[in-house]
Amino acid sequence: MIVNYGEALDALKDGKKVARKGWNGKGMSVELVRGAATPDGRVIADFKALNAADGKLMPWVTSQADDQAVDWQIV
Repeated sequence: MIVNYGEALDALKDGKKVARKGWNGKGMSVELVRGAATPDGRVIADFKALNAADGKLMPWVTSQADDQAVDWQIV
């Protein structure tokens, strides 16, 4: 199912992974990493992370093009 970014963001909040249809990297997707408290009581906030084609998980921020795209897929 193809959705816009707002719907993709809702899916992330529900624990699902999302991806752009046009991404070239095989297996790339975005997921929401839930924050936690550190041992000294500081808070790590929730953040979006990219599952990159090389298998690495890294923090990720959408571009303006991603925000406007209507080719998001729920993985």
